[in-house]
Amino acid sequence: MTNAIITTSYLGYESKSLHLRNFDLGRTLIYLTESSEKLSQINLYQVKDAKSLVKECFSQREENYINHSVVMSGFYR
Repeated sequence: MTNAIITTSYLGYESKSLHLRNFDLGRTLIYLTESSEKLSQINLYQVKDAKSLVKECFSQREENYINHSVVMSGFYR
């Protein structure tokens, strides 16, 4: 069991993996490092009615959606 590794993660922080042998039987503190990711800019605007919103969405369909085949992989726990 001394080769076991504990991985701790939390949103907004970098994950940290520690060997179980490094843990104290009484109390072990784990300090995580903050991690941030710069997001791209978004533009918000107010729409006066639903019809104009739908028209605007359809007019930008080519820009907002991929028109070619894409292969994606996913991992599940």
